Amino acid sequence: MLPALVQSTTGSGSGTSLVVAFTGNNAGGNHLVAILAALTNDPTGATDTGGNSYSAGPTAVNTSSAMKCEMYYAENCAAGANTVTGAFTGSDSVGMTLMEFSNVLQSGSLNQQTSTGGTATGTAMTAGTITTTQAGELIVYAGTIRGGTTIAPGAGFTEVSDFSYARQFEVSYQVASPAGSYTGTATAGTGDDYCAIVASFFPIPPPPLRVGTPAVASRSRSVFPPGSGIGA
Repeated sequence: MLPALVQSTTGSGSGTSLVVAFTGNNAGGNHLVAILAALTNDPTGATDTGGNSYSAGPTAVNTSSAMKCEMYYAENCAAGANTVTGAFTGSDSVGMTLMEFSNVLQSGSLNQQTSTGGTATGTAMTAGTITTTQAGELIVYAGTIRGGTTIAPGAGFTEVSDFSYARQFEVSYQVASPAGSYTGTATAGTGDDYCAIVASFFPIPPPPLRVGTPAVASRSRSVFPPGSGIGA
């Protein structure tokens, strides 16, 4: 089975934290991704009411405009209703996109990651290129840009969200097949300072093929007595 998006939701606000609830219950064993963006302050982590543990993925900072974005993910999540809190180093205008995926490896799932920050500017919001090592890996991209412009997902990517938290914020994903090089990117309507991140996650491997026991041909037995010359 290939990874699949189960649900997603977004939120924005101001302060040192942002609280966003999944709209439906999480299914046990699924993969959660929280992407945080901020105007100037650093994202510092994610926690949730389901008791899941979040690991840090790629992060990016545009030093010209001080924008930040960072990815956090939780493997093998608990089942049930769930609300996520994103934390930041200081009070700020902030945004968050939450996603739940099925069929992602439940331990050691992160494979590749990269990001673009610094003084990056333009309409092509490229995070960089990653090289997947298995067919069917989940690739998640996020980018934020200073201008209040709409953003289109890159080729092969499916848009999850495109909204403003004081900066425009794009999130998209794709299931990559075959293994190879993939560029995390999006296109802004108007060029400006941006930062972007991309990461890939291993799928759950298919079950091993079951090799059955070869059938043994049955030998027919004659119903006639030996020496009768019948049925020989």
